[in-house]
Amino acid sequence: MSLEDYKSRYGGRSESEVNSLVHSDSEFRDATEALYQAYFRMQLNKKCGDCWKDAYILLQTRKASKDMEHERLFDLKAGALLRDVRNMNDSSRLVTRLNLTDDLALYHLGTNPDYIKFFSKYPENWRELATKHIAKLDAPAADAAEDPEAKKAAAEAAVKAAEAARDKASEKVAKAQNEDALKKASAALRKAEAKLAKAQEELAALSA
Repeated sequence: MSLEDYKSRYGGRSESEVNSLVHSDSEFRDATEALYQAYFRMQLNKKCGDCWKDAYILLQTRKASKDMEHERLFDLKAGALLRDVRNMNDSSRLVTRLNLTDDLALYHLGTNPDYIKFFSKYPENWRELATKHIAKLDAPAADAAEDPEAKKAAAEAAVKAAEAARDKASEKVAKAQNEDALKKASAALRKAEAKLAKAQEELAALSA
């Protein structure tokens, strides 16, 4: 049963009605357990009455994901956490078992193959799939690199980002309340200023 079918069939039930389904409807229990495990990557505590109700509520408010329309190729071990090694400050690709998708798995394995040790499930050709995935992601960037206007736009964006980082670092220097904090903030400011200077040089070169 898909999540949409589950919502359509069991949606809008009161707490007492859910309790009744838990005790009398094996199909409801099976569907709730399977969907809960699929979407939240956790086993449902079937001995806990409140856990069934919590699972029901979570599934009723959960949005369907295209990644759930087919069986996932990848799964992470419990407790595994994958960080984006290519863009260290990008939290949008921070992954646990709860939000893993095949695309995210391929991205992380393509940028850091050592992450395979954290997977409990993966296809034999994962290296090939991951390599192709990264090549596809990088293709638009490679095309843009050949476009002078795209290069200049990217350089302007880099300058703006560097200016924002410089301003933020300056604020931290001004707000530093002790010598140790001031040293750290000052070091961060020097780094931000150096990055800004480099970005400005690159933009100037492209504008010449």
